[in-house]
Amino acid sequence: AREANAISQKQYDQNRADTQVFREAGQNATNKLSDLLGLTSGGSGDLLKNFTLDDMNNDPVYQSGLKFGLDQGIQGLNRQAAAGGSLNSGATLKALTRYANDYGSTKANDSYNRFMNNKSTLYNMLAGQQGAGINAVGATMGANTGISSQMGQNLVNAGDTAANAAVAQGAMRNNLLNTALGAGLKKWWLT
Repeated sequence: AREANAISQKQYDQNRADTQVFREAGQNATNKLSDLLGLTSGGSGDLLKNFTLDDMNNDPVYQSGLKFGLDQGIQGLNRQAAAGGSLNSGATLKALTRYANDYGSTKANDSYNRFMNNKSTLYNMLAGQQGAGINAVGATMGANTGISSQMGQNLVNAGDTAANAAVAQGAMRNNLLNTALGAGLKKWWLT
């Protein structure tokens, strides 16, 4: 039983060692996710932060694409208006305003979508690591439950063996005593 339990203990230790990196990664991901969701004391809560004008203005894709696209669109509308003789007309100004609003709204929406996609990607990456940690903990617990059960069974079996040996030894002593007693009675009877 001691040897069997020593083997089981070694397997338990190996299970813990094999899953340690995943358990730690899951714990680290849980800690980071808790911070980003503002669930910890002093947590940033960045994943719950609303999209702001500052976020849009700090979006390099928005900034680089907005100026180029506006310049190209305005240039195209002005060339078309100049060719038609209506360069500074109310209709041209209205078309330029509509283009700038529509183009700016589209680029702002794209910036918002990037902002939300970045948050979702970060959340999903951390949640994936967290899930790997949860799976590692579950696998370790399952293996350890089996090992603990086996260790308990080893001890029960050792107890049963010791009890059976004690019963067998008692039966053997009883047989010896009965044999000796029978021989003594027979000798006494015959004399």
